[in-house]
Amino acid sequence: MDVPALARLLDRLRAECAALGRDPVEVAVTVRGPGTRAEADALRELGVTRVVIRADPRDPELLATTIDRYRRETLGE
Repeated sequence: MDVPALARLLDRLRAECAALGRDPVEVAVTVRGPGTRAEADALRELGVTRVVIRADPRDPELLATTIDRYRRETLGE
C-alpha cells in the first residue's frame, strides 16, 4: 500500500469537493485492507473510513477465522 500516493489522491479529492461546494467528509473512502497496524493507523489519519479485506464468504468458518485473525494481527484488537 502506497500511503503517500493515497494521501495525494485524497488531497485532490478534497480540493475537488471544495471546488464543487461539497463536504469531503460526506464522501466515503474505501481502500483495500492494510497489511500492518502502522498502515491501518496511517489510513485512519488520512480519513479513510472503510477497508475491504479479502475473505471467502462461501466458507463461514474460514470467513470468521480470517476476520478474527485480521482484527488481532492488523488492527491489534
